[in-house]
Amino acid sequence: MTAADCLCDGCLSDSGRLIGYCAECKVRACAMERGVVTCAHCDDYGCEKITGFLEHAPEAKTTLERIRQAVMH
Repeated sequence: MTAADCLCDGCLSDSGRLIGYCAECKVRACAMERGVVTCAHCDDYGCEKITGFLEHAPEAKTTLERIRQAVMH
C-alpha cells in the first residue's frame, strides 16, 4: 500500500476522493453515524476503534491531537 492508496477527503466525504477500504472502515462508519468532522471532534475520542487504528498511524494521532487541542480551546 502506498500513500496514494490512502489519499481521501475524509470520513464524511460523499463525493470526494475515497479509497476502497472506506466502505468497510469502522472508524469512517462511526464518524458518519455521529456526524463528526474528525475523531478529534468526538466526545468519545480515544475509543477502541480509533486507538486501534492509530497504533498503525502515529502521524494521524499527532494530527488528531493537534486538532483536539485547537477545538478544546
